[in-house]
Amino acid sequence: MRGWLSLSWVEGREGWPKLSAVAMVERTRTDVRSNMASEESAYFILSDAKVGAKRLHEIIRGHWGIENSLH
Repeated sequence: MRGWLSLSWVEGREGWPKLSAVAMVERTRTDVRSNMASEESAYFILSDAKVGAKRLHEIIRGHWGIENSLH
């Protein structure tokens, strides 16, 4: 994997003893009624730095599939 850095910059990391990676996902959402787009960045903390981008994507999409089915 490319781009792994030290986590020394994470404030309070001692409270997360298994913290091994932080991921950021940038998302764009378009409201189907108004056709207005909005963007957001979401951050995730990981206990397994070996999780690749593809698997992280599957995990996040799986979560939103559950979330969306509740509404």
